[in-house]
Order: sequence, then structure tokens, then C-alpha cells
Amino acid sequence: MAFAFAFVIIVLSSSSMYGNVEVVAETGIINLVNSEVVMIITTIQRRIDFVLFMIFTVLS
Repeated sequence: MAFAFAFVIIVLSSSSMYGNVEVVAETGIINLVNSEVVMIITTIQRRIDFVLFMIFTVLS
């Protein structure tokens, strides 16, 4: 149960991440600053996902 919940969170966060990248690509404002910001956000999301995944794994 907890594992499934963590998996859903990971899928949702990754799909929202790709959505953000698509929006940036469509508007055509990709430059060094934007790509670095996207990378930072992606890294933060992955770390949060990993922490949540570990928490749910321990709880289950």
C-alpha cells in the first residue's frame, strides 16, 4: 500500500517535471539560465522523491 502510494508520487512528480520542460521548450526561451534552473528543480524533486520512497519503504 505504502509502496504504491510512493510510486504514484514519483510518477506524478516526474510527469509534472516533463510538463515544465515541455512548456519551456514550446515558449522557446531555453537558455543557460533556464536550463540550469530546470536542472536544479529536477535534482531537488529527485531527492524529495528518494526521501519519500525511503520513508514509505521503511513504514511498509
